[in-house]
Order: sequence, then structure tokens, then C-alpha cells
Amino acid sequence: MCFGSTPLISHPSWGVTDIGVGCWSNVLTIWSCKEKIVRNEWMRKKARSLSAAAGAVLALSIFSQPAPAYDRLQPFAGTVAAGGNLAFPMAVDRSGDFAMHLTLTPELGFFVADGWELVLQGSYAQGLVGFGQKVAMGTPAQPLVDLANKEGGFALGFRYLFDGGFVLPYLGVLMGFFWPHDTMMQVRLGLPMGLLVPFNDYVALDLGMPIAFVFPTDTGFDRFTITPGFLGIRAFF
Repeated sequence: MCFGSTPLISHPSWGVTDIGVGCWSNVLTIWSCKEKIVRNEWMRKKARSLSAAAGAVLALSIFSQPAPAYDRLQPFAGTVAAGGNLAFPMAVDRSGDFAMHLTLTPELGFFVADGWELVLQGSYAQGLVGFGQKVAMGTPAQPLVDLANKEGGFALGFRYLFDGGFVLPYLGVLMGFFWPHDTMMQVRLGLPMGLLVPFNDYVALDLGMPIAFVFPTDTGFDRFTITPGFLGIRAFF
């Protein structure tokens, strides 16, 4: 007899025992409850698994970092580098004249030792504006378009790349020869400084702020040049 249900019903002519409707209802209810329990337990396990997977992915994304720049670009002996930059250097000469140029500088480098790069640079500069001696006298001056001022040349020197973790700071020295359009050849002492930010194992963004001292061959020191910042790309092979 099923608890809380109608009793079993027997009839001589049937030869079988008929189960009450209430008993079947209880059986179905129990079966349904068990099915819900199993399904809920499966959903909880699935949720725990998904939570664990999401936590693992989050932990990896937080704690896993790209390889340091020195290992990615590998500026070791025998490595070749090529690239260039675009800059707007500003020059102030000994009389106080101020000028700004647009400079394109392609370059080729070869690492003669780990971190030490032999650098060959070309350079083309296009004058943009100049202020004249009014700047030296401290009076207001209107900028003058100076597109006629052009110069080209080359420089040779060394640069050292420091292991800076995820960037590569560098510092170097360059000696170059340049030919302005209207004066004699100039000797230029450059101090390149900046840092490389790797995009991948072969290409890096080049950010720098070099300075240079210009010495015309006929007059000695002529002007000081500083580049507030330049943007370049370098590739390593």
C-alpha cells in the first residue's frame, strides 16, 4: 500500500492487482524530484567549472606578461637593424636666431657586440620657419617661412641599448658631415637618446629626444639643435 494514496484494488475477474492512481502520482512526483536534483547538481558543477576556467584565464591575463624587450628584439652581436624617423628639430645659433626644420633620417645599424650598435645615418632637412635676431633682443617677432633652407648629410657613430625591462633605452654619439644649401660644410656632433618599444620580436617603435652641436668648418661652433621628440620605426633581423 502506498503511503498517503488510495489502496491497491483487486478484482477476481481481472486476475491482477490494480495500483491506485494516487500511488502512481507519488511515484511520478518522486521521479520528477530526483530528476530535478540531478539536473541542478549538474548545473552547479558546470557553473563551478566555468568559474574555475574564467579565474584561470583572468589570472593568466594579469600575471603573464610579454617577454622583456631585450629578449624579444635580441640586440646581440651580429644582429642587423634598419629604420628611420621623422622629427621637427629646433635650432638656436650663437646670435640667438631660432629655426625649425622637418628632418627625415633613415638609418642602418649593425651590432658589433651585445647591446653595442654601429650606426650609419642619412639625413635630409627642410626648413620650415625662422625668427631672426629679434628673438635674441627679446622683442616680439613674426615667424618667417624658411622653405629655402635645406641641407643633407650623413653621420656615423655608436649607440648602446640598455636592458630596461619592457622597453630598451639607448644613448649614443654620432659624428656627421652636412651640406647646407648656402654655406660651407658643417661638422655635427650628435647625442642620440631615446627608447625602443617593441611591437613584436622584430619591430619596435622608436621614441627619442636627440641633441646636436653644429660646427661650420670656417667659423667654429655655430648652433645648438634639440629635437623635442621624434617618431620612428626600427626593424631587427
